Amino acid sequence: MIAGMWDDLDLSDRGIPGADVYVVQPDGTHIIFRWLGVQFGDGTPINFEIELRADGVVTTRYGDGNVNLLPVVGISGVA
Repeated sequence: MIAGMWDDLDLSDRGIPGADVYVVQPDGTHIIFRWLGVQFGDGTPINFEIELRADGVVTTRYGDGNVNLLPVVGISGVA
């Protein structure tokens, strides 16, 4: 499991225009998932992405906003 920002996220347009999960695959070696929205309840902006590469590298990037949050962030594997 990859938890880039495990929290209560509002990805509807009522929270922020253009809110959604976006998927980009620049080439055959990696894919990028991007979240744009707000936190349920207080409207704190959420903006982050996770890049998965074919070589197993996982990269997380956090944009503007993402303040006053207490999310779970991490990577877990199968034992």
